[in-house]
This record gives sequence, structure tokens and C-alpha cells, in this order.
Amino acid sequence: RELPETLFGAGLYQDWLEAGQCEGNQERMDAVWNLLQHDQLQRINYKNIQYFFKFLHEVSLLGDRNKMSASNLAIVITPNVIWECEEVSDPMDVGVNSGLARVVELIISQYNWFFQNDASLHSWDHQLPAMLQSNFILPPTPTTTDYTNLATPQSAKQSTSPLPNTR
Repeated sequence: RELPETLFGAGLYQDWLEAGQCEGNQERMDAVWNLLQHDQLQRINYKNIQYFFKFLHEVSLLGDRNKMSASNLAIVITPNVIWECEEVSDPMDVGVNSGLARVVELIISQYNWFFQNDASLHSWDHQLPAMLQSNFILPPTPTTTDYTNLATPQSAKQSTSPLPNTR
């Protein structure tokens, strides 16, 4: 958010807004594709978008575990990657942010389509030593049974939220 200019190109703000207001999904995809290829979007910004959105796409693929779907990520990320530089606008304006969030969500969820013609980026573990790469395993997903069998007797359970433990 502290970048001097938005990652999505300061001069393209109105175009991104229009892309978010497109009715059909294919129409929106075409508009976003054209904006990603636009001459006003600096090449370094494009590369940063490609790298950052690959990460976001991979996070969204684990949405069943981390609760961060493409939609949830877009809500959080949108105000940090695109904003209007010339005018003072309310970053909490729901009408504006929902259209822009649709664009960001689309790029996250359709990452492979938008960057299909670009050289693929390395996997995230490409710099790990070889012995760690083969042993790199995601931590197990907790199940609801992990939380239901707490050491609290049934009679002591309440319907209110528990108090936090001291550290």
C-alpha cells in the first residue's frame, strides 16, 4: 500500500473499474486480459502481478484448509494493489471495491489462463535443499474431532465463548 503508484497502473484505474463492471464472465476476462497487456502497465508491474498472484492462487487452492478462497483474498488484497492516485476516494466505498474485487478475484482464480503465455515461475520450494524438497509435507489438517474432545467435563461446558488462556 505504500508504493508510490498502484501495482495495477495508476493511469488504468478507470479501465480496471470498467472491467469490474462487465456483466458476463467472458467479457470481464477479455477486459482484464487486455489491461494486463496494456502499454501503460509497466513490465516490472506485470511481472510483480504475475509472481504475487501465483502466490495468491496457490493460497486459494488450499481454501478448504485456510478459509482464504479467491473471493476472500480479493476482498483483503484489492485496496492494496489498486487505488485511485489523483483523487481522494473512500477506500471503504463498497460499490467501487466490489467491482475491483471481482477483477482481483478473477485474476486469482484464473491465474493459469491469464499467464498461460508467460514463462512459468519456479515452484515455491525450488530453493530448498534436495533432501528437504522430497520431505516437504504440509501439516495435517485438524478435524472437528480434534476440538470436540477437550479435557472439559460435559457438565462444565457452556454456550458462551471460552475465556482465553494465559500464556
